[in-house]
Amino acid sequence: MLSIGIPVYNYNICELVLDLHKQALACNIPFEIIILDDYSLEENKKNNRTLTELPHVVYQELPKNIGRSKIRNALAEHATFPYILFMDCDAKIPNASFLKTYVAAITPNTVLCGGTTYSNIKPKKSHTLRWKYGHVREVKTAEERNIAPYTSFTTFNFIIPKHIFQEIRFNEDIKKYGHEDTLFGYELKQKHIPIIHLNNPLMHMGIDSNRDFVLKTKQGIQSLHQLRISQNSKENFTDDVRLVHILHKIEALHITFVLALFYSLFHKSIEYQLIYKKSRLLFFDLYKIGYLAHLCQESKKLKKKIDSCKKHQ
Repeated sequence: MLSIGIPVYNYNICELVLDLHKQALACNIPFEIIILDDYSLEENKKNNRTLTELPHVVYQELPKNIGRSKIRNALAEHATFPYILFMDCDAKIPNASFLKTYVAAITPNTVLCGGTTYSNIKPKKSHTLRWKYGHVREVKTAEERNIAPYTSFTTFNFIIPKHIFQEIRFNEDIKKYGHEDTLFGYELKQKHIPIIHLNNPLMHMGIDSNRDFVLKTKQGIQSLHQLRISQNSKENFTDDVRLVHILHKIEALHITFVLALFYSLFHKSIEYQLIYKKSRLLFFDLYKIGYLAHLCQESKKLKKKIDSCKKHQ
């Protein structure tokens, strides 16, 4: 009935898999847990290798790192059951009825999203930005997420029928961190595949340091910029991505260059504040939209140079 797919990179997933295994046995359903290690360091593989002793668990180590999109596609190819539960490796199951809730809610031709939660224990100062962002922006009830089900979609914790996944798959052109879930949610919407959000969260445990989260955010915005270029002509894509939607409003006011200039002048000082001082989400929001505006302006400059060279050839 259910294949559980977990991509792993430098994380100990023993507790997560043991909890999943116990709950799956209690549900009395056919199941498998598929674990693909995306070329982790040797020291991080040792504990996870012991999971092969569990029945219904498949553990495989990849010979090279293939990235977030490609590894999820590979997990789906390994799956033998008609429904796939995808989750990130840095998750913790916060209640004993997690799988039972999902199994009871499974509906043909429908995607289910359980949501995300975070510990209420505030981490050390060097890790507060990711923790605060998660609490304020990502922790939402099912009722809140069902208002805009496609824009609320994330890859952290969801179930999808295998045949639907095979129709869409994750875009393997997205090489850097971020926004593969944005495009996947958009494709679900374009194909009119229903998403139902449930109050069935996993707890996100792998809290990045402030520095790493800022770096990952920049990588995510770079991915988003490329998506914007490739998807801009497609219906509703702009409206479905909040940051791009804001940028389009700014472009309509012809002030994109102002934001780009703001980023060029102040991005280092904002980064310093976010990493070492107070983790203010207002600064973080300004940083993100400024960086996207900066990338857009750079793309325009490059296009003008290319067009100019073509004219003089």
